Order: sequence, then structure tokens, then C-alpha cells
Amino acid sequence: MSNSLTDSVATVTCLNPGLAASVSMGLVSMAQAHAIGIQMMNAMQNQRSAQVTANASLVQCCALMISAGAAEATKG
Repeated sequence: MSNSLTDSVATVTCLNPGLAASVSMGLVSMAQAHAIGIQMMNAMQNQRSAQVTANASLVQCCALMISAGAAEATKG
């Protein structure tokens, strides 16, 4: 083995323990950001579903009011 290769391997070996804390915190931050992103996506989907349900109930109420008015009008 050449001296430069040995020196580079020794340097990498020495750097890894020194970088472990910052790398692990970086990975924790990435995992947290991913979890928050999934949470926001679920919240958006739930909001969309709630809006669809609200629109459906509004349409049903309007249909009931119109049918009740039409039934009253045919009675005379």
C-alpha cells in the first residue's frame, strides 16, 4: 500500500467518528421533515374529504327544500 492511500484511509477513519453526531442529527431532521410532510398531506386530504361531505349535505338540503316547495305548490 502506498503512503498516500494509507493516509487517506486513516483520515476517513478519523473523520467518521467526528462527523457521527452531525450526520445523525441531519438524519433525524430529515426524518422529522418527512413525517411533517406526510402529516400535512393527510391533513390536506382530510380537509378535502370534509369539504366534499359538506357540499353533498348542502346539495341534499337544497334538494329537500325544493321538493318540499314543489309538493306544497301542487297541493294548491
